[in-house]
Amino acid sequence: MTSLKAFIKSVRSCKTIADERNVVQKEAAAIRSSFRESSLDPHARRETILKLLYLFTLGERTHFGQIECVKLLASSKFTDKRLGYLGTMLLLDENQEVLTLVTNSINNDLNSANPYVVSLALSTLGNIASQEMARDLFQDIVKLLSSPVNNIRKKATICAMRIVAKAPELEEDFVEYSKKLFAESDSDALLATITFAIGLCQNNPALVPQYYYLVPRLVSELKSLGSTGFNLEYEVGGINNPFLQIKILQFLAILGSNNPETTEQMNDTLAQIATNTESSRSMGETVLYECVRTILAVAADSGLRTVGINIFGKFLASKEHNSRYVALNAMAPVAEIEPNAVQRHRNTILACLQDPDVSIRRSALELSYNLINEQTVRVIVRELLAHLEVCDKEFKAGISTQICSAADRFAPDRKWHIDTMIRVLSLSGNYTPEEVLAGFLVLVANSPDLQLYTAQKLFGATKADISQEALVIAAIWVIGEFGDKMIVGTKTEAFETYPDMIINEDTLIDLYSTVLDSQYTSAAIEKYTLTSLIKLSVRLNSPSSTERIRRLIQRFSKALDVDIQERSVEYSNLFGHNDVRRSAAAPMPVPEIKVLERVLKSSANKLKAKPVTKSNADLLLDLMGDEPSQVASTVSATGGPTAGADLLGMNDSEPSASTTDANKNIQDILGLFGDASGPSAVANVSGPYSVTSEEEGYVDENLRMTLEGQREDGVPGLTVLVRFYNVSGSGELNDISLAAAVSKGLKIQVLPIASTSIGNGASTVQKLKVTGPSGMNVKFRLKLGYTMNGSSKESQITFAKFPAGIL
Repeated sequence: MTSLKAFIKSVRSCKTIADERNVVQKEAAAIRSSFRESSLDPHARRETILKLLYLFTLGERTHFGQIECVKLLASSKFTDKRLGYLGTMLLLDENQEVLTLVTNSINNDLNSANPYVVSLALSTLGNIASQEMARDLFQDIVKLLSSPVNNIRKKATICAMRIVAKAPELEEDFVEYSKKLFAESDSDALLATITFAIGLCQNNPALVPQYYYLVPRLVSELKSLGSTGFNLEYEVGGINNPFLQIKILQFLAILGSNNPETTEQMNDTLAQIATNTESSRSMGETVLYECVRTILAVAADSGLRTVGINIFGKFLASKEHNSRYVALNAMAPVAEIEPNAVQRHRNTILACLQDPDVSIRRSALELSYNLINEQTVRVIVRELLAHLEVCDKEFKAGISTQICSAADRFAPDRKWHIDTMIRVLSLSGNYTPEEVLAGFLVLVANSPDLQLYTAQKLFGATKADISQEALVIAAIWVIGEFGDKMIVGTKTEAFETYPDMIINEDTLIDLYSTVLDSQYTSAAIEKYTLTSLIKLSVRLNSPSSTERIRRLIQRFSKALDVDIQERSVEYSNLFGHNDVRRSAAAPMPVPEIKVLERVLKSSANKLKAKPVTKSNADLLLDLMGDEPSQVASTVSATGGPTAGADLLGMNDSEPSASTTDANKNIQDILGLFGDASGPSAVANVSGPYSVTSEEEGYVDENLRMTLEGQREDGVPGLTVLVRFYNVSGSGELNDISLAAAVSKGLKIQVLPIASTSIGNGASTVQKLKVTGPSGMNVKFRLKLGYTMNGSSKESQITFAKFPAGIL
């Protein structure tokens, strides 16, 4: 066999992947053969295992060497034991059956008199400990937390983090020891102790008050690190022990959250760090970033929060992409808390929309949505429209929806609102979501004084660009409903945009003919156009125009699409029954305006949309098991109709009794669980409150889901943490999705999931926010979906385990 050095050299000298694979396969075969030789001397065995670890770094299969690494753990030689532990950490994980053979060796080494051997065992246990190993060996770890050797205490503290993570029921055995460890004067040991305490508090927020007494000690340590001279052993990039500073700041953020008393003790020190830390170096920026996050997390005064936001403003002006990215993401959640401070950096934020880095553009979009209010809507929407014109296709649906939502909420007047939406339809076109188009049509129907203006604007915009589907549909719908006003009306300011535009009956019908003959015309446009033509036929006075319309409709009597063919035949027959045609083509009732309920601060992945996507109403109907044909009735509760067929009166029959019953059921879509129109009779839960459901919300052979509800004093609503655990034991879960609905009278906001894929034994979390009248019961209907080994699974769950009156 070749030596390790020769093996590495031969791999690096390969010029093709095939040559490299040939060398690796030959060496792997030689390694297997050597393991079967009982006469292999210890030095050659160590050399062989080192080559095996090098194969592991190349991504090759190395399972055949696991037992050999485990054998070395029993060796009395430190060099063998060290190599064995290294191989065990790399080649094994908590799911390997071979791991049970390691428990006894680690147990023996944890009680060894050699501190270096104990350190090896602690490092390995902290990396690969399973739940069973954690329960078997935790008592040894508790003893080592009191070891006189500083390095042992530090490693035992880090190992305890793994123990508690794998077996949370053991945390009580470590909490008191963690408090004693704060007496450490060594920076490394203190860093490990603070990290351990942060993990305990994050896993169990009820433990936080037990650490309040440490705030003066932590503040003093932080002040000392910022004001004393450099310790060359811990100085990094001109900053004194930045890693310890960052961990202290993270712990202070937990201790100061919703606690004005502890916040008061740290305000001066936080202000000192924010003003004195050198920000010209990357390590200084890191400490400043964590300092500002702490300021924003605790109950700091408004002035200190403004200082923190201004620091993020400096990050935005940096040439470093990472600095701009973290600043944009960090400012998004505080835009509502300190809107004026964030607004000062509006121009810099909007300038990031033109950044070549797609991640920065995405984050800048998210933050821009949060900056929109009554005073800034004109400026920011203008910038968003400019960005919509040049942005990538995957951004168009999200941006157009957010502009529509902002216009619904903050439009200064109807005319500006209509102009903005026409511009969105012209720029987004084929990527415009259905709810945006439907909301615009409802807006036009409710603006009688602007219907002529809108029809003329759409007429000119469609003649200029007939390739945008949403724009064409909007123009066809509006002209079909209000085309007669364009003929008899007088000149309006819409003509100022199109000075050469002359509108009469012939030009209107010419537009329809152009649309039907266009290469961009889809089946949906043809359906809208046929219905619009039959409506227009009773609004125009000239018999010649009526005849032209009849011929246009009759052209599709032999269309391949059955729906289009049926419409053509039925509409053509109506020309022989004028009274029926006038009744069927009567103006539509004016629908009620509903603001598009979409949160402006959506996550980046919500901006990804394809030309054909499910609307929110579709998802809600799927969740409740309703039929897609009922979408139009449902959307009245969420932002206007989405089915254009109903908007154009495409339903040929009168609603039946069954349809009326269905609509009645859909109108009660928010009352999913019976009568919940008023506050519950149960007394309201007051003061700070936190509750975790004692039972899982859902469990099957692959996935377990739990729901944890948290209610804080002074903070409206209920925060629900939905945790997903991969319990399959054999694979990865992908495409995890959760849709949620709540009782009538409540509102729910579903925030993005941390990760849509989780490996075996891992977990991820998603946050829900529920608001509503105080004292109400909270009841969920959840639709859960995931993919396992290429097979998809969906389940519907009703969850009502939170205490009565939790809101």
